Amino acid sequence: MKSTEKSHETIAVGGMTCAACVRRVEKTLEKVSGITEARVNLATGQALLLPDKNLEIDLAAVQEAIVKAGFIYQGKASSRSLSAQEKEQSREERTLTIKVAVGIGLSLLVMAVSMPGLIPGLDHIPSSLLNSMAWGLTSVVIFWVGGGFFRAAYAALRQGSADMNTLVVLGSMAAYSYSVLIFLVPGFVTSTLSSRHSINLDNSAHLYFDGAAMIVALVLLGRLLEFRARRKASQAIRKLFALQPPLARVVKEDEFLELPVEALKSGDLIQIRPGERLPVDGLVLSGSSTVDESMLTGESLPRWKEPGDELFAGTLNQLGTFIFKVTRIGTETTLGQIIKLVDEAQSRKAPIQRFADQVAGVFVPVVLVIALITFLVWNFLVSEPSFNQALLNAVSVLIIACPCAMGLATPTAIMVGTGIGARQGIILKGGEVLERVQRLTTVVFDKTGTLTTGSLSLTVIEAEAGWTADRLLQLAFSLENMSEHPLGTAVVTAAEKKNFHPDPITDFNVHPGLGIRGLCHDKPVFLGNARFFAEQGIVVKEHLVERITILAEQGVTAILVGKEDDVVGLLGLADELRPSAGSALETLSRMGIKLILLSGDNRQTVTAVARHLKFDELHAELLPADKTEKISLLQKQGEVVAMVGDGINDAPALAVADLGIAIGAGSDIAIEASDITLVSDDLNQVAVAIRLSRATLKVIRQNLFWAFFYNSVGIPIAAGVLSPWGITLNPMFAAGAMALSSVSVVMNSLRLRRLKL
Repeated sequence: MKSTEKSHETIAVGGMTCAACVRRVEKTLEKVSGITEARVNLATGQALLLPDKNLEIDLAAVQEAIVKAGFIYQGKASSRSLSAQEKEQSREERTLTIKVAVGIGLSLLVMAVSMPGLIPGLDHIPSSLLNSMAWGLTSVVIFWVGGGFFRAAYAALRQGSADMNTLVVLGSMAAYSYSVLIFLVPGFVTSTLSSRHSINLDNSAHLYFDGAAMIVALVLLGRLLEFRARRKASQAIRKLFALQPPLARVVKEDEFLELPVEALKSGDLIQIRPGERLPVDGLVLSGSSTVDESMLTGESLPRWKEPGDELFAGTLNQLGTFIFKVTRIGTETTLGQIIKLVDEAQSRKAPIQRFADQVAGVFVPVVLVIALITFLVWNFLVSEPSFNQALLNAVSVLIIACPCAMGLATPTAIMVGTGIGARQGIILKGGEVLERVQRLTTVVFDKTGTLTTGSLSLTVIEAEAGWTADRLLQLAFSLENMSEHPLGTAVVTAAEKKNFHPDPITDFNVHPGLGIRGLCHDKPVFLGNARFFAEQGIVVKEHLVERITILAEQGVTAILVGKEDDVVGLLGLADELRPSAGSALETLSRMGIKLILLSGDNRQTVTAVARHLKFDELHAELLPADKTEKISLLQKQGEVVAMVGDGINDAPALAVADLGIAIGAGSDIAIEASDITLVSDDLNQVAVAIRLSRATLKVIRQNLFWAFFYNSVGIPIAAGVLSPWGITLNPMFAAGAMALSSVSVVMNSLRLRRLKL
């Protein structure tokens, strides 16, 4: 059974670069009074704060703690507009791009002056001048281009911690400091090491200014590529934001005013013309049109809208012009709720990610120890000790071990997966859902409102001799137009679609549980069940009784229509199956999932539905508590159960199931209790949601495997384990490999966008 999460706060945090940063921010936030748990997402730059039920979260204290830890507090995530986020990200990308361009350009110059024999003309310049140029150019790269590494590493040190920035600073500064020392004191080291990527100073020692500069430039290049890939991964949620137009045409005393969407309030009247998107949710007041709701429901066919119909922000008007009344604005709109749910989902961690975060928490200190041991071994314990080789190997260990890939492995996949789901009308509420979907064995369905439309419709019109179907419907319509019974609503709806007009009825009477009667053109007319007609002294012919029984077995409720002393026909009303029900169940069955029907309806109706659909088990006449009991029993038997429902009465079952899937057309309570929400009523989306969840988890596992594999293989090579076979790792190549590992993890996550759902 999953727990119900308490109310929470989501904030934006800047300056995080790796899994160790994530762990540090989480530990920092969890020390703030009122916060029981913090879940930080590297890919989205957000922190989900779970509060103590007895205390309020003090955001001022949160801000102070984040700043002290060396990170940037960017406020509540909900208060940051899309445009503000876009501007902030564009500014960060522009700064990174400039620094990367300068860093790589200067690093190439350092390499050029480091190899004067390979560049025509440089071999005539004194080596002392070339070395001075290399020192100056490298200093710019280290301290200006790589200044962010130093600031972040210092902040981590103040917290008694270490992260990726620490590794980069130690690696680059080791090479830089050693080179400066040798340049100023040439006799400090007498051993030499042949390397094309070094400056030979009086044949006594080698300088690594080029290596130090290139390390910083390549790590920063990797961060830029990673940043761009992460922006691409979050493209789906940004597209959802962009669906809402910035302006609306408000009707004010027969005039039209263009107002910002933020200025709208509930009850305002808005005009929408062909080709325009709706700015907010509302109800059609006048006019009609077709509206493309594919961005919300995933359905390709547009829906016809007329007075009284509901409208949703972000959907696209196609043909007509209409005026609608605003009912929901801002985050209250359906689109706003979807964006909020997706945003929160991307901040929730899968249990598999918590393992990676725990590893990252101790990873950097372990790497520092490995680097120290590597240096000591190569400088003192090998058969031919070499300070240069010891330094190179230690620096390579520090650089290649940066745990960026581990920090990005899970959140980038979740970001892409939840974004794809949102575009398909499927809201996945966080990483925890993915692992439960992977183990799923059984799907339990509610009937009314889930497998069926939830509203009765007229499906059968059978007139007796001398009567036509239209004439029978006209008579029933005239009577039911006076009634407020749900059965009557279906009859009235069917008649109005044919543009019928009711005949006047007088002396109207209701007989509860039986039927209704009245006078039409001074002739008595009746509508009701067989018992009602018997009480009126009207004989129901045997073939009609048989027909009522047959319809009942099919799940159709029959009502008789009579005039004067005769039964003139019958009408059949049923809660119709959703068109997608059959194909959805077939798909789930092919996936090897056990299918069970739980319903509160009578057994006869449930059996009738089951004739058209294939279930492994069905149970009828269940109260909400009975449904939860059935699901709990299945769980005790070792089944991992998903519940698909829509109504308030389904909420307990949705909550107790391992996975709750709510039909978006259902109640808000059902949606709140679920793990997955289907915005449309297309049940095929259940299988799509399962496929997407499983594919996302598969990518997460691939990412984590390669992140751990990369470090477990790369660190020993960097330490020189393969040097007896002539295989070593230059720090510059280690920096390039480290950057490539992070980018590869993000690109692997982006493969989800090609998934055929």
